Amino acid sequence: MEGWSSGQTPRRWASPKTTEERFWPHVEKTDYCWNWTASRKGVYGQFLMRNAAGKWYPETAHRVSYRMAYGEIPRGWEVDHLCLNTLCVRPGHLEAVTPTENRRRQAQPRVGESGRFRGRR
Repeated sequence: MEGWSSGQTPRRWASPKTTEERFWPHVEKTDYCWNWTASRKGVYGQFLMRNAAGKWYPETAHRVSYRMAYGEIPRGWEVDHLCLNTLCVRPGHLEAVTPTENRRRQAQPRVGESGRFRGRR
């Protein structure tokens, strides 16, 4: 890349924008789910985050959305999609649960009033 030398961040990766400013333009809001429209890895949306040391790393989009809305996810916990849509990043459709609870829910989906919701008791 012209004008770039080792030890500098390439201009296309330098981003003065906040996580929120980078994240939300990639979301299509419908009446029900807020769908991730950018990069994917498997069935989940993927978003590049920057750690405290300034290094970029991929994170699932629903985990980023959950953290922006509610704060940190307890260590070892997972974020369940209550709407059953793995591309949904709507905070109200996400819940932090233990891996055991997430597996239980996957094995026995719970349907709520909407006909699509599960999880909360």
